[in-house]
Amino acid sequence: MDKIKSRATEILLILSSLIILGAIYIWAPVCTNLMELKSGNMTHMKCHYTAIAATYMAILMFALVVDAIRTKKKPSITPMVMGVLLFIMVLNTPFSVGICKMPTMACHDTALWLKLASVLAICAGITGFKKESKEN
Repeated sequence: MDKIKSRATEILLILSSLIILGAIYIWAPVCTNLMELKSGNMTHMKCHYTAIAATYMAILMFALVVDAIRTKKKPSITPMVMGVLLFIMVLNTPFSVGICKMPTMACHDTALWLKLASVLAICAGITGFKKESKEN
């Protein structure tokens, strides 16, 4: 039974990573528009940088799961922490990168998918954490 829970955790984390990458690059890509600054220079919007950070987090999460499968160890609590950080990252708070403030921008669809993926990662991390705490 413990092996089934471990596999379910791994599958959820892999699914979460794939949802993040798929949302950003395939079915709900972030805005590609540039924003003009007061100086006249052009720069990317906040959602561009959120997408880059989320991509790195998805790759790292995927690598952690592959390493856990390869070494036959249970995934650690790290994916749960990454899920929380991912969820916070898409919010428009002083502590996060955020997304565009205009609700009609495409990045709001991406943010919804990233929140879904983060909830999956958090659930998988909680499952992994419960298994770790029972062993100790």
